[in-house]
Amino acid sequence: MGFDVEKYKSAKLLFREEKVGLTGLDDFFPEGEKQEWKIRNLTASELAKINVEVGINRNLPEIAEKLLESIHSDSAAGQVKAILAMYGVSDEVPDDTVKRIMILKYGSVDTEIDQEFAVKMADSHPIQFKIITDRIFLLTGYGKRLGE
Repeated sequence: MGFDVEKYKSAKLLFREEKVGLTGLDDFFPEGEKQEWKIRNLTASELAKINVEVGINRNLPEIAEKLLESIHSDSAAGQVKAILAMYGVSDEVPDDTVKRIMILKYGSVDTEIDQEFAVKMADSHPIQFKIITDRIFLLTGYGKRLGE
């Protein structure tokens, strides 16, 4: 007998979660608390959104340049550049970094984070950033877990 489709369809599936131990971030955790980052696996929809973000990162700088050419105010142009930088949008940011920023954003559980935070973590603590995102990606490969 092959795969039990009916059993799969009726199963209660839950996010696969775990805590990733970290070092080097002790200044940002309450004193005496373990340095752990709670994560979960991603969904297909989130993976698709990540791919969209990678595409935006590739194309938006060119679009922004054309927009900046049409703006005749240096202050407005500076504001647009600052907004793009805050979100890590640049043709200088590698696709893998953009992907990992979004993985961290979607896969973090206890601490809900935004893109600005993820960009700062990638820049300031790249090893911890990589450890967390690698683990989220691994959990995603396992899929959701069977609930009770």
